[in-house]
Amino acid sequence: MRVCLTGATGFLGARLLARLASDGHAIAALVPHGEDTTAIAARVERVVRGDVADPHAVRDAVAGAEVVFHLAGLVPARASHRREFERVNVVGARRVAEATVRAGVARLVHCGTAAVYGVPQRTGTVDERTEPRPVNAYQASKLAGEHAVAAAVAGSGTSVVLARPTALYGAGDRATLPLLRAVARGRVRIVGDGGVPCQLTHVDDAAALLHACAEWCLDGVSADVLLVGSEERATERSLIEIVARAAGTTPRVAVFPRAPLAGAWRLQRAIARRLHPMPGRFDGLDFFLADRTVDVSKARRVLGVTAQVALADGVRDAVAHARRAGLL
Repeated sequence: MRVCLTGATGFLGARLLARLASDGHAIAALVPHGEDTTAIAARVERVVRGDVADPHAVRDAVAGAEVVFHLAGLVPARASHRREFERVNVVGARRVAEATVRAGVARLVHCGTAAVYGVPQRTGTVDERTEPRPVNAYQASKLAGEHAVAAAVAGSGTSVVLARPTALYGAGDRATLPLLRAVARGRVRIVGDGGVPCQLTHVDDAAALLHACAEWCLDGVSADVLLVGSEERATERSLIEIVARAAGTTPRVAVFPRAPLAGAWRLQRAIARRLHPMPGRFDGLDFFLADRTVDVSKARRVLGVTAQVALADGVRDAVAHARRAGLL
């Protein structure tokens, strides 16, 4: 099968690329100018240099594909202004979808994020029917990107899955590195009792689930939203314990009282739903104060694939990788 993949050098994209290559697919990778392609060169048929917001580069990458995986996106750590989120996560998503339709490609898998739900108001399970409520510019841009994709493919012959992975982790992940470092160094700070649940999906599982989404496209789905991820849950405290076992440490846990922070946090989150500010310190508090777990049972039903990597196993590999890299 001929595949176009954006975001091929990213944390998740590189894992999906490896999976596609091992299955023998011919891959065209759209890669930004200046990005190192040494690690992927042997696995792709061709590299197209360009930005996802550049319609010409996107058109060249999509040409001849039978399925398009759009994983390129801008995350908070790499943006300094909301315009950057708009250009990559909204305009880029639209360009890819438009090029996919014009090229007559039958299948498109768009990778969004479960973060679009913001801080859910817990009246029940959060699933695909729950209304997204972004609380920062990143989340708002990812939701707007989904809307742009759905509009671009409407009425066409292209089937699209709007996949929303939960938070990812794994060897090489920079987002969870601060937690690994804190535990390895023996001192961790938490807010409250550390009992808020969290839901992490190993990057290899996320790649497998996105790969399965392309098969589901064969059923003729049209802009269907699908939450994908692990069904395993942890709490902040249990996650710290898992990391500590992997790191061979017994960290001191400094507990900050919940009440003084929770009031300001709730007020800021309410305002943020209207203003969508740039990600900041209050987003970090979400981990300690908000239950952001989601129901991924629909993916299990329609894809016939479930996450396979146990959290303890994945964390152990991530800690070992970080140590080998000299990051702990």
